[in-house]
Amino acid sequence: MTQAENRERRRLAQILHDHLQQLLAAAKLRLGSLDVSAGKDTADVERIVSILDESIEAARSLAVELSPPVLYSAGLVAALHWLARWMREKHGLEVLVEADAAADVGDIDLEAFLFHAVRELLFNAVKHSGVKTAHIRLRLAAGGMVELEIEDRGKGFIPETADVGAPNRSVEGFGLLSIRERLDLLGGRIAIDSQPGRGTSISLFLPIRKPPKRLPRSKRGPVAGKVPANARIRVLIADDHQLIREGLVGLLSEQADMVVVGEAPDGQAALEMARKLSPDVVLMDVNMPRMNGIQATRAIIGEFPGLRVIGLSMHTDPEIEAELRGAGAVGYLTKGSAGKTLVKAIHEVCKKKRPSGETNRASLGLAR
Repeated sequence: MTQAENRERRRLAQILHDHLQQLLAAAKLRLGSLDVSAGKDTADVERIVSILDESIEAARSLAVELSPPVLYSAGLVAALHWLARWMREKHGLEVLVEADAAADVGDIDLEAFLFHAVRELLFNAVKHSGVKTAHIRLRLAAGGMVELEIEDRGKGFIPETADVGAPNRSVEGFGLLSIRERLDLLGGRIAIDSQPGRGTSISLFLPIRKPPKRLPRSKRGPVAGKVPANARIRVLIADDHQLIREGLVGLLSEQADMVVVGEAPDGQAALEMARKLSPDVVLMDVNMPRMNGIQATRAIIGEFPGLRVIGLSMHTDPEIEAELRGAGAVGYLTKGSAGKTLVKAIHEVCKKKRPSGETNRASLGLAR
C-alpha cells in the first residue's frame, strides 16, 4: 500500500512536470523570442507572460506537494530540510532539523513513507500544539534501526486516552493509526511520549534495509576559461522534453555569439555528446531518464573540469541546487526564468573564471 501510494503520488506529479509545466515553459520561451519592437505595444505580451508565470507556479506547487522531487534526487535528509522551509512558508511553523548523515534507511519507498508521515505529524502540530516551533531529529538507533523523532513543546495530550489504535478515531487520530499499522508491517514501531502541558515527542523507528550506499561527489569544480575573441560560445542542450529543447534552440539561435552544437534527450546522451562535440556550456535539465542531470553533471565535470554546466529545472528547491552545484555546476536557473536571464548567465560563466572553492550564484551574477 505504501509503495502504491508513493508511485501514484509520483505519477501524478510527473504528469504535471513532464507535460503541463513543460508546455507552459515552452510557450513562455516562444513568446519571449517574438519581436515586439518597432513601436509595437508590449502590454499584451507582458500580460500573457504574467499569466504563464502564474500557471507555471501553480502547477509547480501542486506537483511538489504531491511528491517533492528533492526526495528522489537528493534523499531523505535534503527532503526534510525542504519540508522545514515549506512548513515555515505555508504554515508559519519553524522546524529545526538535526540529521545524522549515516542514518540511511536504504530504500526510497521507506524514505518516502517517513517523509509523508513526518509531514502529517507536523500538520497535527500546527493544528493542535499551539506553538510555532518543532524539531525533527533523524539518527541511528539500536538494533539496526533508524529513528525519526518529531517533537514540540506545545499543549501535549495523554497517549492512553488518544488510543491511536482505535478504528473510530478522527482524521488526525487515523493518521496516527495508519502510521502505526504501516510501521508494524514494515518491521518498525512508533513511540509516543506526551503529557498535557509538557509537549509531544513521537518517534518513528524503521529497520535499515541495506548498508548505506552513496554516490561519490566530485571534489573538482570546473575552471572556466575566457571565450577566445570572435569565437562563438558552443552550447549543448540536455533536456528530455523536445518542446523545451526547441524553445532553447530558438532563443540561443538569435544570439550572434552563440551556437547550439547538440541536443541530448537524457543525461547519458549529454555525457556522450560532451565527449564528441566539446561544448563550452551545457544547459542541463535536472530530471531526465537513464542518467539524471546531477549524475550527468558529476560525470561531465569529472572528465572535463573546464566545461561550464548551468542547471535548468522547473523547481526552485535550494536542496536540488546544492546537489547540482556539489556535482560541479556553476549556475542554476528555473525554466520559467529562461530568456534574457539565461543568455546573460551563459555570458557570465564564460567570462568569469571560477574562484577557489565553491562559486556561489551572486559571484557569477546569476539569478533564478
